[in-house]
Amino acid sequence: MFDSIRRKRLISEIHDSGLKLNLVITGGGAKVIEDLLSLPNASKTVSEAIVPHSHESLTDFIGAQPESICSASTAKIMAASGFMRPSFRKQKTRGSLASIACTADLQTADPQQGEHRCFIASQRPNKTSLFSAKLKKGFLSREEKESLVCDLILNEIAKQAGIDPPIQNEILDLQFRFDEVDAPKNWVDVFAGCSAKCLAETEVKYFKSPEEPDKKFWHGTGLLSGSFNPLHDGHVQMSHVAAQILGTETEFEMTILNADKPPLDFLSIRDRKMQFQNKKLWLTGAATFTEKANLFPGAVFIVGIDTVLRIADPQYYGGQTGLAHALDVISDNQCRFLVFGRLRSGVFQSLTDMNLPAKLMSLCQEVSEAEYRNDSSSTAIRKRRSQQTEGI
Repeated sequence: MFDSIRRKRLISEIHDSGLKLNLVITGGGAKVIEDLLSLPNASKTVSEAIVPHSHESLTDFIGAQPESICSASTAKIMAASGFMRPSFRKQKTRGSLASIACTADLQTADPQQGEHRCFIASQRPNKTSLFSAKLKKGFLSREEKESLVCDLILNEIAKQAGIDPPIQNEILDLQFRFDEVDAPKNWVDVFAGCSAKCLAETEVKYFKSPEEPDKKFWHGTGLLSGSFNPLHDGHVQMSHVAAQILGTETEFEMTILNADKPPLDFLSIRDRKMQFQNKKLWLTGAATFTEKANLFPGAVFIVGIDTVLRIADPQYYGGQTGLAHALDVISDNQCRFLVFGRLRSGVFQSLTDMNLPAKLMSLCQEVSEAEYRNDSSSTAIRKRRSQQTEGI
């Protein structure tokens, strides 16, 4: 699509634009890194260029097993993970920072089978964008498809640099889709770490520090934390049962950062927020329950057995001393846990089946199998959905 002169001219404009860029690429499109670095002033633009090409390398980079390497969700996770790199986020030119990720599947063992697709995601301080494309099979060679994906990545970089993208509606040989979220200020502040939490529904009151909320406000309020990918009937049933047990309202909390999962982008926040009709949803940057306890003093955290086992794991705290301190913080904030059993390895297990530290056990209240049993699984639901063609 771009001849060599047009490509060099575009790259020179990008290098002069003031954009600071992290690139994360797996599958196809990695040649764009060579193109960007081959012209003068590349260091003004490219902060890092990362190619987690193997499954193991990609898992290590994003902090979780990707459910599908070439997918819209993985591209968004890659872009958000690239943006969250500490050395990148602390740069002074925050307004011109962008992390751009591409995952592309350009060749299968049998060229007539499978889809040839690419997903290009961009993460800015206040915006997430996603370009999804399906390439026609049989019309382009592997090298031509690689060149096409490189041009599409350059086109996206140009857009993020404020340059009119050379490729607009001229992509006649592609099925493609574009999606973008310009995040409200309260989401942006939590994403940037400038605010501790906010209500996800609207741009209303949000909190800059854990000390602002009245501690009495949260006393006894049930709070169900999760990634909600997706929100399913098990979550809803847990919130209803908790409300009956506690005799108070229950609310939901979704964190941008999680101890076991990749960071959330604004497109994912938007899509997951839409599941919470008439339910109060908090968006936070609290990766651990210690942090959540500081943000929601007096809250009763509604959790499953798997979550309680992670809370009891010293590896998340740097050892037993860190675990003991974390439990003290939770206790000092007058928080506790309402623990729901679930199916594990084919056996339903509840709190009484667990061997937990005495301090943690003292903070827990069991919900019996008679009160709640729901074997719904977000992972299983996503797996069923992934069997359909994703993203285009």
